Amino acid sequence: MKEEALLQLVRDGLDEAATLAETVGFDRPVGLDVLRALVRELMDDDRGAHRFLTGRVNFCNMVPIRSIPFRVVCLIGMNGTDFPRTQRPLSFDLMARHPRRGDRSLFLEALLSARDVLYLSWVGNDERDNSLKIPSVVIDELLDYLRRGYRLPDGTDPVAQLVVRHPLQPFSRRYFDLDDQRLFSYARTQVEGEIPAFCDAELPEPGEAPGTAFRTLELEELIRFLRNPVRCFLTERLGLSLPEEAEAQPDTEPFDAAGMERYRLDQALLQGLLAGREPASILARLRGAGILPYGAPGELLFDELSDAAGPFVQRLRDCLTAEAEPLEVDLSLAGFRLQGQLGNLHATGLIDYRFGRLSAKDRLRVWIRHLVLNLLAPQGIESGIEPTSTFIAKDLTLRLAPVADAEGLLTDLLQLRRQGLNRPLAFFPESALAWLEHGYGSGFDHAWCGRYNPAPERDQLAVRIAFRGREPIGEEFEQTAMRVLGPMLERSEEDA
Repeated sequence: MKEEALLQLVRDGLDEAATLAETVGFDRPVGLDVLRALVRELMDDDRGAHRFLTGRVNFCNMVPIRSIPFRVVCLIGMNGTDFPRTQRPLSFDLMARHPRRGDRSLFLEALLSARDVLYLSWVGNDERDNSLKIPSVVIDELLDYLRRGYRLPDGTDPVAQLVVRHPLQPFSRRYFDLDDQRLFSYARTQVEGEIPAFCDAELPEPGEAPGTAFRTLELEELIRFLRNPVRCFLTERLGLSLPEEAEAQPDTEPFDAAGMERYRLDQALLQGLLAGREPASILARLRGAGILPYGAPGELLFDELSDAAGPFVQRLRDCLTAEAEPLEVDLSLAGFRLQGQLGNLHATGLIDYRFGRLSAKDRLRVWIRHLVLNLLAPQGIESGIEPTSTFIAKDLTLRLAPVADAEGLLTDLLQLRRQGLNRPLAFFPESALAWLEHGYGSGFDHAWCGRYNPAPERDQLAVRIAFRGREPIGEEFEQTAMRVLGPMLERSEEDA
């Protein structure tokens, strides 16, 4: 039967080729190589594998397998809400209206068709909240029958040996501890990303994989971690891919800009002014890029942004002095190695800026770079650079004084990163800063779960995944906030 189906497939393909040649007016003979290539392509086509009983593995519903023996029969999706399906029998179907013992049963026929293996599968727990899901009633009836009629040689219930409950996550330790030989995984790399909160393990010491790789890092990696440690744990340690939340495009023509669109306009305008371009040239570039509203509303918006950008550019130029060459970073700190490059250096120190409101992430970035600058103080002094840092934002100017114990503070942050790659770290920059400055008040509520905050930290996808089922705000959150941001606030001065 299989050979006949394949022969028919070749015949149909040759007929199609002949019809195509006749349609295009091709009447010359073809070589044996062309014919062989055509037949080989037809034989490699996987369309024939979808026909019933033409391949080694067949996927079908339960009706075609009635009364046909198979070595292995697998029934998947056998949940109570999926099987048996709700069907409305025809009005003249007397068998459906008056069922009797011995009537046709699809499940029983599939069970009798299995010669070597019968595999039944259903979703036992919800993938979102892990709540219990019940199997089909026919599964329960089969298990009850086995309990009543059979016992293992030691007298125990056979159902415990027949039913295998798989872990919800592919990186679960149960797949790799070999306590249950029925559980296995081909993804051996998953064991390296196992959550230590579940297995009470930590990253190995230096010289042991994968700990060595996590002890050598770039400066930007440390900054990225402290700005969002929970996301780094999921993506870098567990290898998860978290989608970026994209803003929905409006259905109507925009006459204003808000959110990320306004931020992109601010940055484009700022870069144009710093490059010395005229406002008219910048306006033409923004219109050409299609990010400025059309017509008079766009011109009014551009004038509004220009009025705010002018004083910011002047403040920035007042702080900029003689620019210095970047310093190479290669620091060895308590078994860690921090590498990278420290730029934006001037005679008055490190100067960073962003045309936006000063945020906790801005503070963290300049603080870590400030600690590195103070560790490189001898090199900086030789280059004529003071060990101070300044961050200029739209609303505030942040200044950081020299730090005497920069090495100890930076080493502590590296240790904190190692801890945060073993388990989710309860540190959320905006909420932590609000708590340190005002306690558990309205500022903290706005940052953590504020009603009018479009992106509260509690609702971030990474936070919802890592802290599902438990509250991260508590003693650990307070201790980590003081550990990370406390030394920075002690050395900070702000000017409006």
